[in-house]
Amino acid sequence: MINSKRALYLSCVLVLSAIPHAAAQSVEVFGGFTAARMKPGKDYSSTTSKGWNTSVTAYPASWFGITADFAGYTDTVRPQAIGGDVDVRQYSFLAGPQFRLFRRERFETSFRAMVGAARAYVPTASLPAGYASLDQTGAAALFGSNFDINLSRHVALRFSPGIYLTHFAGETQKNMRFSVGPVLRFGHAE
Repeated sequence: MINSKRALYLSCVLVLSAIPHAAAQSVEVFGGFTAARMKPGKDYSSTTSKGWNTSVTAYPASWFGITADFAGYTDTVRPQAIGGDVDVRQYSFLAGPQFRLFRRERFETSFRAMVGAARAYVPTASLPAGYASLDQTGAAALFGSNFDINLSRHVALRFSPGIYLTHFAGETQKNMRFSVGPVLRFGHAE
């Protein structure tokens, strides 16, 4: 419950911070649900982690934008070495270019390639006695598309699949990520 309140608060702050820049350029603010199929570590089996995703894209040109993307995932998994359930959390902070590929009145699609960092940790409170907490930060990347169904000139529904790469403790993982939610558009139409 606290994470969903934080995600809502973060989305509101991002929307409010984008308003002063709306007249200067086209800006999109996305916020919604995300799910990623990933393996938290060697001793963990693959799981579908769920959470929130927020991104802000500024378009200096009608076809080219710069995106900042933030996401948080949480899940309960059962590591083979521990045998009990533990909570796993991961947060990603990514940025990179976004290219509009197809733009019509009711539909729009784009491609994005972002790099940044991811932080994964297992809270000590969820581990059995005698196990140390896991806390790692590593490189991350996301390559994916956005498919927007325009509901009005300023609101769209976004479906965003992608390949989400993370690198922790010398191991690179290829994960699938999918986000869905509303997009708010500010600025002049081009």
